[in-house]
Amino acid sequence: MGRPMLALDSRRTAETFNGFPSLGSLSERDYILAAQVIYLVALTITMLAGLLHVVGHRDSVGVFLRPIGRPLWIVIALMVGLGLATIGAMWLRGGGALTPIYHAMLVMMLFSTATAAVCYPLAVVDDSPQPTAPGAYLKKVLPWVPLALAWSGLSVYVIGLLVEGVTVNEQGLAGQINPDDPLSFLAVCLFAMCAAIMEEIIFRGGLIALLRRLRIPTTAAIVVAAFVFALGHAQYMRPVGVKEVQIFGFALMLGYVRVRHGLNAAIIIHFAHNYVLLMITALFPNFSI
Repeated sequence: MGRPMLALDSRRTAETFNGFPSLGSLSERDYILAAQVIYLVALTITMLAGLLHVVGHRDSVGVFLRPIGRPLWIVIALMVGLGLATIGAMWLRGGGALTPIYHAMLVMMLFSTATAAVCYPLAVVDDSPQPTAPGAYLKKVLPWVPLALAWSGLSVYVIGLLVEGVTVNEQGLAGQINPDDPLSFLAVCLFAMCAAIMEEIIFRGGLIALLRRLRIPTTAAIVVAAFVFALGHAQYMRPVGVKEVQIFGFALMLGYVRVRHGLNAAIIIHFAHNYVLLMITALFPNFSI
């Protein structure tokens, strides 16, 4: 799925990057900070739009209880609960201490769940109708999974052939995978699975719905949501731009599927994509995509 990546030298984050993309004297640190600010601003605006929608529609709470929403939120509740319990067990095992990344995972799991819940009624307000037969539905959705995986692997591989020094940030999520430690492995897996669901509700759901309400054409809304989503992953790979290209293409696929087949379809694809990549990273530590 990708070529072996070298360990990231953390000192590079303070250096000026070059080649891909070329932004003159802008440092990687400045670029990543700017990307995260744009990401957080878009996230905040989407959350506020979701709140306004909930306030303006008294039946918004009922959306969670519809046949299409109830199973999803039961799964979310189970996964988040198990994720928090796993991190709590690690905290107890460590004598009341957690590494910074697990603190961040704990906060992000709670924050993203709350944000997704706020955005969900807006996210499904114009969702596409879905077939009643699960088999027919999955037959349309699942073929997108290998396409998404192929893009994730080949895009990084091709860029790696063209650009020198492509590396993965070992302080990122993939760097925390330890198959020999069941608790840490389970925590990372649950966090990645939860992230797949929450990100689809917020970005392919809430943000695209908001942009469409602002009379932005659907295609442009998909591109904007994909761009913002890609910026949120800027810190995971060097040189800057590699991970963004990978995520941008993946997000375009998800946006198309969300508009064509509904939000749940995008969630299924993202969930399966993250799961397979985690298994590849766990089984083949020298390969990271």
